[in-house]
Amino acid sequence: MAHEWILIVEDEKITGMDIRQMVREFGYEPIGPVASGEDAVTVALALRPHVILMDILLKGRMDGIQAAEAIRSKYSCPVIYVTAHSDQTTLDRARVMEPSGWILKPVDEEELHKAIERALYEQRIDKQSRESILSCSDSTDRAEDRCAGLG
Repeated sequence: MAHEWILIVEDEKITGMDIRQMVREFGYEPIGPVASGEDAVTVALALRPHVILMDILLKGRMDGIQAAEAIRSKYSCPVIYVTAHSDQTTLDRARVMEPSGWILKPVDEEELHKAIERALYEQRIDKQSRESILSCSDSTDRAEDRCAGLG
């Protein structure tokens, strides 16, 4: 069983529970659903999920795009928007956050699974790239230290 945590942010209770069940069947550990942007930020920063499934229109003062922005300003995590709203204005606002994907409601199980897998894969590649860059930087620093000792 995978140990990836998937935060579900969805204010429609039945939809949220359906997504939770799908996530569990995929072998991931679901968190939530939480129904507001404010709760999403609190939970994401406390538990640090591997992927966030974010509805765009939520209860409360903060929508899903604002919640994603608040989360990503403090914690790098792939966000997949799950929404019934595909109008151009909403898409343009959401696109600025560079989401890992989009799923339109009603949620298709296969599409959701592929989107989560893709987000996790991209996250692993990104982490490996960062580690590689840090490793090269450390090697360069050690080489410069050795060269400085020769002069």
